[in-house]
Amino acid sequence: MRLRLIVGPCLALFMAASPVMAQQAGTQPDEDKRTVAQLQDAADKGDAAAAGLLQKDSDAGNAEATEALARLYLDGHGVPKDEARAVALYAKGAQAGRAESENMYGFMVSQGRGGLKADDAEAFKWYQKAADQGHAYGEYNVADSYRTGRGVAKDAAQAVIWFKKAAAQGDADAEVMLGDIYSDGLGVAAEPSRAVGYYLLAAQQGDARGANALGFMFQNGQGVTKDIPTAVKWYRQGAAGGSRDAMFNLGYLYLYGDDKWPQDYVAARDWLQKAADAGDPEGFYYLGLINYEGDGVPVDFVKARGLFEKGAAGGSVWAQYYLGVIYLHGDGVPKDEAKAFGLVQASAAKGNAWAQALLGYMYHHGVGTAVDDAKAVEAYKQAAAQDDETALENLGDMYLNGDGVTEDDAAGFGWYKKAAEAGDHDAQVILATLYLGGKGTAADPVEGMKWLNKVAEADDPEAWGALGDLYRDGNGVTADYGMAKVYYLKAADRGDAYSQYRLGEMYENAMGVPQDYAAALAWYLIAAKGDNDDAKAAVTRLRATMSGGDIGKAQSRAEAFKPEPDTAGGAK
Repeated sequence: MRLRLIVGPCLALFMAASPVMAQQAGTQPDEDKRTVAQLQDAADKGDAAAAGLLQKDSDAGNAEATEALARLYLDGHGVPKDEARAVALYAKGAQAGRAESENMYGFMVSQGRGGLKADDAEAFKWYQKAADQGHAYGEYNVADSYRTGRGVAKDAAQAVIWFKKAAAQGDADAEVMLGDIYSDGLGVAAEPSRAVGYYLLAAQQGDARGANALGFMFQNGQGVTKDIPTAVKWYRQGAAGGSRDAMFNLGYLYLYGDDKWPQDYVAARDWLQKAADAGDPEGFYYLGLINYEGDGVPVDFVKARGLFEKGAAGGSVWAQYYLGVIYLHGDGVPKDEAKAFGLVQASAAKGNAWAQALLGYMYHHGVGTAVDDAKAVEAYKQAAAQDDETALENLGDMYLNGDGVTEDDAAGFGWYKKAAEAGDHDAQVILATLYLGGKGTAADPVEGMKWLNKVAEADDPEAWGALGDLYRDGNGVTADYGMAKVYYLKAADRGDAYSQYRLGEMYENAMGVPQDYAAALAWYLIAAKGDNDDAKAAVTRLRATMSGGDIGKAQSRAEAFKPEPDTAGGAK
């Protein structure tokens, strides 16, 4: 889930109709009594005559007409578009003390428009003049200048003061920004409930960003009691207002569900497609992921690749990462490790921890690039800084073995401990052996068994397979084929192909069980069906030595095997 609410300098997009009648003393023909606002509205619709009347009024000294004429030249309505002319007119209006002109001239200066040299300090001066007259957009721009440090020293307190002034006049941009400030604690103490209040004010004005932010707060129980139906209501309002973030958030919620909201793959695809069509690269990424993983649709690597390519082109680092994975494995395309390396490297450079961890693996094993353990360690450390469990575990291995670094058992122990404490079950198995063997730390059998028991109680078939290896090989514990079989069987019954292969080995080689080639072949066949390459080779080898009757018996057992369902549950 993500909340993206980016608000920059506020540009007034239209002239509000003024209740004050245009000054007319000799400046407007008797036959045309329209106000400046009415003339501007007509000119906006292409009425060149109305623009001409505004020019006459401006020439006669009517500052309001000058300001309206500046907008026409800026937009090219009723007159040829001419930013330099617009700047000159706004400057004239600003010199006359018109708050709207002061704010707009400041904006043009900040952007370097109409031949001006960009100058944030000069822009801030004009924003301040407009704000001092109570102009809401000027107040917002003063606040944003203090927030960003553009044209004035950063000052979070002053930013809040001026955002509040603008919000008090109903400026939705300021209300959303104050929501962000209090939600994230930007220069103030975080107050989620106050953030909700500001987002609500914006949403009640129809602001799509405020509605999206409010949906996020209700979905996550920040500042309010968690309420998914209410979150969906606000997301829908935001989406109806054009917020692609709200569209994305609805798609994400439907894709993964919640304890109080059911998964709905059809609705997920619909909303993610809307987000993608609105230009959200993450919409393309998740649509690609749906097709890559087969969430509610048949797996379609070709379609996934096309969607990932669109997401990556839009800047999604996750789409770029998965493109790398597709070329690494040859999913629907010819396998291309060099191309995979380039894509993974690019994603890693943008801070994607998964990509950084995979990049470390590719450097370490020479996949798509030359072996470079020093660079592998560097990539792993970047991922580890983001608490990536795979990187933490692999760093432990690198230090224990002296790959790319000076061998250091204590450092290896430290990295494994971080990975284990983060919940990585494979790391917990290794950490247990380090405690039991006193490697990198003082021997501590009690602590070692504590970690082994934690893994045994976990719902993780791969980790059970690792426990089976531990007892089979006597790594830190007394070798015990009986215990190895217990964990292999536990994992195998849940569909773990590695443990199924290991059981085949035990029956083939009489490792704690009577030698039984039919049982061995049955487990090899089951593991081969799970795409275990070692098992596939064992099937070919063992079949050549067995009788037809024993082969038939093994095949019958393999065909009858049904893995137990995954009981872990929960969304990805």
